[in-house]
Amino acid sequence: MNVEPGAYWPCVARLLSGEPCAGSCSAAKSVSVIPPMNFAGSYVGFDASASTEPSCGSSTVDFPGVEGVRLTQRAYPQGNLAAHLLGYVAEINDKELAARKNKGYKAGDEIGKSGIEAAYEDDLRGSPGIEQLEVDARGRVLRTIASKPPVTGNDVKLTVDIDIQKLAEDSLDRGLKAARVANDRERLKHFLAPAGAVVVLDPHDGSVLALASNPTYDPAKFIGGITLTDFAASTRPARRSS
Repeated sequence: MNVEPGAYWPCVARLLSGEPCAGSCSAAKSVSVIPPMNFAGSYVGFDASASTEPSCGSSTVDFPGVEGVRLTQRAYPQGNLAAHLLGYVAEINDKELAARKNKGYKAGDEIGKSGIEAAYEDDLRGSPGIEQLEVDARGRVLRTIASKPPVTGNDVKLTVDIDIQKLAEDSLDRGLKAARVANDRERLKHFLAPAGAVVVLDPHDGSVLALASNPTYDPAKFIGGITLTDFAASTRPARRSS
């Protein structure tokens, strides 16, 4: 008896989330599953515990074609702090891919779109790992022919002082809010104060200690792809006085 690829994926997802295996799971184990032939794979669960991965991800008998894979996950422990300075990453587009294809980029890769992420893309990006497999007619892996481990990219150390950066952003935000309730004596109305920026330089060597911009945005929303609504909100021009 054959079933479509992914027939037992819901069961695998339940196991990864710590839920008990349902009756349909044992039924899925007993059938012969034809795996997909494109080898692209699909993710059915994330944040698997160390105890779950061996029992589910490595069980080719119970779940043929299922494999546990370690992925990197981007995090912003400081939240919105220095968002414009650091920039964000997103999936590479056709124009960027055409310009960088000879550097090993492929469709689906993430690339720096703005800020430090874009300016130092070549330094931050490492080299992806490569694994060449031999499979049978049903797509089952028989052996590994060759493999090349990934190479981590370089670290980039900035001159920005996180405490000064936070002070600059907080002061800028308070200043804009104060300006919006202050009176413009020439126009007889409150200042619009839609946006502002702050640059703090070290007087000894001219290095940048803080670079603040307001309005700001949440770079975490770009992780895994930003929604159209959030993207439109983050790129909407600030209102300016005429």
